[in-house]
Amino acid sequence: MHSNFFGRVDPLRIFDIPFVGLTEGDHSYEYSLDRTFFEEFGNEDLYDSTFQVTADLNKKSSFMELSLSFKGVCTVPCDRCDQLVGLPLSGEYFTVIRFGEGSGEDEDVIYLPVNEQILNVAQVIFESVALSLPSKRKHKKKDCDPAALKALEELGRNSNEENDPRWAALKELKNKEDK
Repeated sequence: MHSNFFGRVDPLRIFDIPFVGLTEGDHSYEYSLDRTFFEEFGNEDLYDSTFQVTADLNKKSSFMELSLSFKGVCTVPCDRCDQLVGLPLSGEYFTVIRFGEGSGEDEDVIYLPVNEQILNVAQVIFESVALSLPSKRKHKKKDCDPAALKALEELGRNSNEENDPRWAALKELKNKEDK
């Protein structure tokens, strides 16, 4: 992080789009995301990630349209063996930007104050990438750490399922259903 006489420089300022001076039509912006970007949002799941993002802003006379597309790799612990796995992720997002007061009911519309002159797309980019993370994050079984798989298998065999009365009651219920 750089600092100057006035304090810390906001690293997310590079995501500012000063739209007031833009002509109507399409304008494209390219961004590279890395650990620094995701640390600003405090999302540890994405710290070891790199993404390329394209933001296309279509300025109209009374509103704007923002299209995002991203592609990259997120490195996270495997849910099965806890070793790091690189997950390729990609996605797209579209939103309309209107000026004035708006209701929070429409998720695909961003409302900016009438006198606003800059659109910062950092939050929209972060949310788009974060929502693309899969709920199950794991290697293919053949790529998992063999020692961890063996330990999981041992734990499964050594579990006290047979001796736990709760399991016995469930097995009895299952046997009744099978008849």
